[in-house]
Amino acid sequence: MRRKLLAVLLVPALLALSACGDDDDSGDSGPAPEATGIEGVSVGGEYGDKPTFDVDSTLSLDSTQVETLSEGDGEVVKSGDSVTVNYLAVIAGSEQPFDSSWDRGTPATFTVESGPNNLIPGLVQALEGQRLGSRVVAAVPPSDGFGEAGNPDVGIQSDSILVFVIDLLQPPEVKSTSLSDVTVTGKFGDEPEVEFEPAMSVEETEIKTLSEGDGEVVQETDEVTVNYRGINGRTGEEFDSSWTSGQPATFALDGVVPGFSKAIAGQTVGSRVLVAIPPKDGYGTSGNPQAGIQGTDTLVFVIDIIKAAQPKQQEQ
Repeated sequence: MRRKLLAVLLVPALLALSACGDDDDSGDSGPAPEATGIEGVSVGGEYGDKPTFDVDSTLSLDSTQVETLSEGDGEVVKSGDSVTVNYLAVIAGSEQPFDSSWDRGTPATFTVESGPNNLIPGLVQALEGQRLGSRVVAAVPPSDGFGEAGNPDVGIQSDSILVFVIDLLQPPEVKSTSLSDVTVTGKFGDEPEVEFEPAMSVEETEIKTLSEGDGEVVQETDEVTVNYRGINGRTGEEFDSSWTSGQPATFALDGVVPGFSKAIAGQTVGSRVLVAIPPKDGYGTSGNPQAGIQGTDTLVFVIDIIKAAQPKQQEQ
C-alpha cells in the first residue's frame, strides 16, 4: 500500500471513473471548428487555447479513435506515467461540454492507467504514445468509457459517445535550488507565508530549523501532533495544509513519507522546521495525482511540532 503523508484535497476531474460534472458554457467565441480525421468531429483552436468544437449527434463508432492534432516535442507518455493536462469533454450531439479544465481554470494531473478511480480505458489509449506538448482528440464509445452504467449525473447514458480534446502540458524547466532560496515569514503557531521561485528542485532532502523549541527531542518512533503547510516546488501552489483544514494533524512518524519523518525526528517539540523533499523521499516516481503531485516534483513543507510521545502500545 502506498505510504501517504496525510489526506489531501482531491483534484476534480471527469477524466477519472469517479467523475463529477461542470455546468459552465463552452463559449461561442474562438476559431471556427475544422474537420478532424475522426468523421463527425470538428475542433478549432491552437494548443494551449480553449478549443471550440462541433460533434455530430450521429457519431457512431465501435472502438476508440484518436488523432494527434498537433505534436509536441516533449517526452513520450507511457503507461503508469503521471501527466498534467488541460481537457474539454463533450457528449456527441451536445453544444456544451460536460467537463472542462479550461472552465475550472486548473489543469488536472493523473496517472495514465485504467481502473477504478483512474482513467477510462479510451483515454489511456488516447494518451499512451503521445508526446508532451501535443493536442489530441479522442472519440470514445461506451465500451471504452463508462460502460452500460453511464454517468447519469452529467448526462452520460449507456449509448453516449464521448469526445475529448486534450492538451498534454509540458512541465516547466526545473532548476537546481536549495532551501536558501525559500523565504518563510511568521512565528511558530501562525500560518506561515512561504515564497520561492517555482520549478524548485532538490536531489536530497534538505532541512532547516527556523526556530528551536524547548521541548523533548522527537524520536523516530514517536506519534506527533503538528501543524504543516505543503507546497509543490514545481508550481509554487499549496497542495495540503493543516491550517487550511482548521486543525493540527496527529500521526505516527514512521507511517509518513520518509522526507517528512527525516524533517521531524531529532527536532525538539516547539520547533518550526522547513524541509524540501525530492521524489525519492516523497511519493516516488508515481507522484500523487489526486494532489497534483507529479513523479518529479520536489515538495516544500513548513512544520510546527506541537507534541510528541511514544504510542501507547509501546509505553512501558
